[in-house]
Amino acid sequence: MKSKLTAFALDLQRDYEAGTEPAYRKAKGQFFTPPEVCTFMAGLLPPIPECFRVLDPGAGVGALSAAVCDRILSARRRCTVELHLFENDPKILPILGRTMRYCETKLQNAGHEVACRIYKQDFILDAAASVFGQQRSLFDSSTEKLGHFDAVIMNPPYFKVAKNSPYTRVMRDVVHGQPNIYAFFLACSAQLLRPGGSLVAITPRSFCNGLYFRGFRRWFLGRMSLDRIHLFESRSDTFRDVLQESVITACHR
Repeated sequence: MKSKLTAFALDLQRDYEAGTEPAYRKAKGQFFTPPEVCTFMAGLLPPIPECFRVLDPGAGVGALSAAVCDRILSARRRCTVELHLFENDPKILPILGRTMRYCETKLQNAGHEVACRIYKQDFILDAAASVFGQQRSLFDSSTEKLGHFDAVIMNPPYFKVAKNSPYTRVMRDVVHGQPNIYAFFLACSAQLLRPGGSLVAITPRSFCNGLYFRGFRRWFLGRMSLDRIHLFESRSDTFRDVLQESVITACHR
């Protein structure tokens, strides 16, 4: 079955890239996932259960979630799907909304029950602060009742984090030194998985070694079991603007 929903999302993605400056996307840590990689990553998730809660914490235009929806459409079993997506870039949010409305319609027409929620918030400063017991406000946060997920699929943002950053303060029990924001996304997402839940992420390979990521590796591998690490033959064939090598990590809690 052709990945029609993924193709729809990526058409919108190309329009967004044509209408924004590369410097703006780089400052936001935005490096979008190619279509064949989206489909491959969705295929690394385990068989779709009857009730399926999915988290996409760095949603962008929604291409990875669309790839998951394509996979659900290709399955014979009808299921109940919850999609939770985080995105705080106001330029992308209207595009993400359009992608997910399209996916909802197609899934519902195929007989699936679908609930999609987009959080217009910073995943680390809002969700992670609550998950790691460092909620910044006395007021109730809409992210406090996220619950646990069957699967996480993500292409998180990528930029270095300063020692005195609010992100570092929220994640101080997990990551030390001066790491990259994507490691924070991996840690928080792992914490939000149910026992047995799966995570598939595309990130730079830098977390695999180095002192800055040592604390993260100990924390992450103490909670997650690796199933697969996929390497790419060419850096430029995956992300044109990223100098580091990328890897896809598939693991479960």
